[in-house]
Amino acid sequence: MSPPIKGSLGTCGRTADVALAWVASRPGVSSVLMGASQPEQVTENAASLDIVLAPEHQAGLDAAGVPPALNPYFIFQLPWSQIFGSSQVQKWER
Repeated sequence: MSPPIKGSLGTCGRTADVALAWVASRPGVSSVLMGASQPEQVTENAASLDIVLAPEHQAGLDAAGVPPALNPYFIFQLPWSQIFGSSQVQKWER
């Protein structure tokens, strides 16, 4: 379990509570789909939507939730010298 999640568990409860509170707080999220196998879980999951994460927990979870840059998009994060070597890249004139 990542440190941001462990830190949030002390104040929020279950891992599911932290996950649901974080997802619901994301910009652009208008609904959260929750699964439950027991009636008690429905009540617990609904209660987790009232949790307000502390700014430091929110920031830690945001950072932990960033997916790794995958091919081919990782190339945009590399320094130009690593992409093109030591040569200077200039626009080609027709």
